[in-house]
Parts: sequence; structure tokens; C-alpha cells
Amino acid sequence: MPNINLSQLSRDESDKVKLKIFDKGFYISVGMIFLTILVWAGLMFYNGLLEKKMTEISDQINDKTTLLKSQNAARVADFQNRLDKISAHVSGFNNSNPGNCFVPVEKLILPEVAVDTFKCDNDKKEITFSATSAGGYKTVARQLVALNDSNYLANVALNSMNKGEKTVSFSITAAITYSGPE
Repeated sequence: MPNINLSQLSRDESDKVKLKIFDKGFYISVGMIFLTILVWAGLMFYNGLLEKKMTEISDQINDKTTLLKSQNAARVADFQNRLDKISAHVSGFNNSNPGNCFVPVEKLILPEVAVDTFKCDNDKKEITFSATSAGGYKTVARQLVALNDSNYLANVALNSMNKGEKTVSFSITAAITYSGPE
């Protein structure tokens, strides 16, 4: 038995099969699994956030819907109805410009007379105004003459007159005779 070699050292190192469990491929596989788990956890977290936001938005929509269906909202929704009714009433009135009534009279008012109120009634074809003057009775008389001499007014009448310490307050009514510009 001289040819039997019982020594294991004489074997080549290259013939041995290397069984390494923790080599490069193992680390890549574990890294891929860890990355997959991490991505899955992130997606689950993001999905939870989106569901929470959707619940909040759904609650807001429900709150706003109940607010719109409430009695106060019915008053707002009725706004167009009210506008239609108002428009029907307003369309019955004379749509003439109130300034057209005052323009000819404005030219006839004396500079020392301050007009307090002015009313133009197109239906009655009549104007009424209250004024104040510091010029006394003479200024009131001149104002009456100026209004009487115009082609625009007729039947000029002094309604009331009150004398103060330094001023005279008076009210005049006149009929409108001319509808066009002077």
C-alpha cells in the first residue's frame, strides 16, 4: 500500500468548491428585498395620507352641502326671484333721467340762492324745491321773477317763507311747460 496517500494536503486548492453564503450576490438580493419593502411601506403611508385628505374633503363637501340646503341659503337662492319682481315694478315707472328735469331750472337759480331740496314729479309735470338765501326778501323776489320769465316753467308759486337771523328759507312750486332743452 505504498501508493495510498492519506494526506489531504496534497489536493489542489482549485479543486475545492467554495461555498460562501455571504458573497456579493447575497448582498444585492438582500438590498433589493429591503428596497422593495421600503418602497411598499412608503406607498402604504402615502396611500393613508391620501385617504385622510379625501375624508377631510368629503366632510367639507358634506358641510357645505348642508349649508347650501339650509334656510339661510334659500334666501340667497331666492335673490334672482326678488330681482325679477323688482324689475317688473321698476319697469312701470318713467325711466327718464331726473337730471333732465333739473338742468333747465339750474340755469335759472340765482348764484346767491342755495338749493336745499329739489323734487321733480314727471307725472304731475311739477317741480318743488326748498332753498336758503342770505340776501333777504329781495333775493326771493328776484328768484321768483327769474323762474316766471322762463319758457320752461309756469304757475310759479311761493309755498312758504321763513326769516331767520341772517337767512331766508323758502319753498317754490312750479309747473313744467316745456319738455325739451331750453
